[in-house]
Amino acid sequence: MVFGFGKLKRGLKKQEEYFFSKFRELGHINQMFASLTVFIGIILVWRGVYNIMNQYWFPDYPAFSNFSGIVVGLIILTLTHYIVKKAV
Repeated sequence: MVFGFGKLKRGLKKQEEYFFSKFRELGHINQMFASLTVFIGIILVWRGVYNIMNQYWFPDYPAFSNFSGIVVGLIILTLTHYIVKKAV
């Protein structure tokens, strides 16, 4: 494994098993409430990051800001894809 990802992978697997075992113990209403809470949290984080980028990421050049944000985002997604692929 690259960069100690084996240990990280085992730790994440334990956390994942623990999380899903606890999640399955919840009733259906509580599962829906927990899922909705996580969904809203993700949306709010995304909204905050998006607003910060609008304010600081080339604010005087909106077209360049949008295009460069897409390029940087694709680079980050591609790199993380290859890192995760090597770890698995």
